[in-house]
Amino acid sequence: MTLALTPLPTVDLSTVDLFRISVEQYHAMIEAEILTTSDRVELLEGVLVYKMSKDESHVVAEESVSDAVEKQLPNTFSYRSQNPITLPDGEPEPDGAVVRGDRRTYLREGRKPGAADTFLPERLQSGVLSAATSFAGRQAGRQRR
Repeated sequence: MTLALTPLPTVDLSTVDLFRISVEQYHAMIEAEILTTSDRVELLEGVLVYKMSKDESHVVAEESVSDAVEKQLPNTFSYRSQNPITLPDGEPEPDGAVVRGDRRTYLREGRKPGAADTFLPERLQSGVLSAATSFAGRQAGRQRR
């Protein structure tokens, strides 16, 4: 049995008005359980976006980067994988990011890392590191200027 898949039409988002939400609204939706972990979305530049699915090559690339980076970090930094970073207009969950502090720093502080805490946010695309194209990379760069 063959299953034929028809691609969905694409929309040029620059030509449509999007309803944007704030980080505070996003957090309220999570708190009210309007959004749950099963929804697989993240807030990028004020827009809820579906998280990308991963094939095995993506998983292997992600774990390889994590292993390599963690070995090089001093204990004043840690590597986070697939965890949120709070920015003024979003809360991306990059494939990986180097952040200030140890693994429990943000739990103790009752917050998530922000742009000033984050270095090298990355998105892995087809197994290739692509920090330059990530929302988090652009945002973190803007915040530090």
